[in-house]
Amino acid sequence: MPHVKAAVMVDIKETPNYKNPLHKPANSKIGHDLLQQDPTFLLEEDASYLEDSSDENSPLFRFGLRWVGRMRGSAQVWTRDAASQKPIPGEQVIFLSPNAQANPRLGLKLSDFVPSDAEEFKEAFAFDCSEWAMGLNHARWGLARNRSEVAINSLRRASRR
Repeated sequence: MPHVKAAVMVDIKETPNYKNPLHKPANSKIGHDLLQQDPTFLLEEDASYLEDSSDENSPLFRFGLRWVGRMRGSAQVWTRDAASQKPIPGEQVIFLSPNAQANPRLGLKLSDFVPSDAEEFKEAFAFDCSEWAMGLNHARWGLARNRSEVAINSLRRASRR
């Protein structure tokens, strides 16, 4: 796409990749015990906790099972070389991980994205990525709850057959 001059790539990875822990034979007793619980307790009770309470990016557990692994978030501006039309990667900013930068800022120029001769578009500025990190950290907790609810409800439906 030669008309694209720049793009912001945001990469979010979970390690390890998610696998429903209730599908593991070793967790079948936990699954059975969860089915015995009042469904409203399972849906309303916030039983999520960090594997390591001193690390906010630690895997998230609920009912003794891991539902969300570590997350890594990074962003990078790519521009296109005017002569060769080849993409040129900018500096990668890691905003969520144990090695995340303290003040993650993504440098860019609006002139890379919006064609304009205006001088204010040519000035470089930095986008604060810490909001993304906070949002992703918050979303992890909802993801743990959602994944566990879906898995338990699926197990419940399967047990009725």
